[in-house]
Amino acid sequence: HADKRKLEPFNGENKAFLDINNQPLVLYVLQALQNSQSISRIAVVGPKKKLEDIIPDPNGIKITDESLGPKESRRFIENAVNAYNLVSPNKEKTLFLPCDLPFILAQDIDDFILQTQKSKQIGFYYGMINVNKIPPSIEALKTSQKSFLKGKGYYRTAGLFLFDNANVNNRQYLESQIERVFPLRRTTSKLSKSILYGSLFWKFRKQLSKYFTHRLTQEELEGAIYDKIGLKFKLTEVQSPRAIIDIDTAAEDKFISTDFNDLKTSLAPRS
Repeated sequence: HADKRKLEPFNGENKAFLDINNQPLVLYVLQALQNSQSISRIAVVGPKKKLEDIIPDPNGIKITDESLGPKESRRFIENAVNAYNLVSPNKEKTLFLPCDLPFILAQDIDDFILQTQKSKQIGFYYGMINVNKIPPSIEALKTSQKSFLKGKGYYRTAGLFLFDNANVNNRQYLESQIERVFPLRRTTSKLSKSILYGSLFWKFRKQLSKYFTHRLTQEELEGAIYDKIGLKFKLTEVQSPRAIIDIDTAAEDKFISTDFNDLKTSLAPRS
């Protein structure tokens, strides 16, 4: 069971090591990657000694220490860069996954990568899932804002992202923009959020007004991103809710009362 006593360290400890059904959370993701037919090399970033202690078969898995930078947002982006440099010395296509997806399967990874192969010369593939594919009991626990795509409906971000450096011509500029954006993650109080959102609305009120009035199609959104920052960006639809049910959802009281194995069975691929 994913019960409250096991989830209490969540707020003060690295979630990767939470005991979920007698196994550290990060191992579920690593097992999916190891079983994937599309993945040739794996890197994991975190407390290196602790990871080496819990990973039973480190063959083919490169482990590096997490960034020791003082800012949470800076650690986040530095960790992603560190992992990329470990597994992509020749700047190959690289898949990024968070550590907190206990139900993710190799099939979900392979299906996503197959989807990315349908488009050419894209720099970044961003996994999204239609809310109609999310079990109502899980969707009811989500508190983040949904995204609306004209003609398709509401979507949520899935935990699958693919970066193809060969199709990014302005990486230095993009990295500078990321450095500017990520510190905003530290803005957590209601007052500071209100000030932030108010200033953003005032600065981009014309664009936002157009969005809320007319909404955007997927093609319009992808085109707008390319026009603004020169990144060939593709929203890539994920079919399985296993790619969205993370440990943040599992920390909810309603979810905790559900047996882990029962939910895992209900989410199993249908033959």
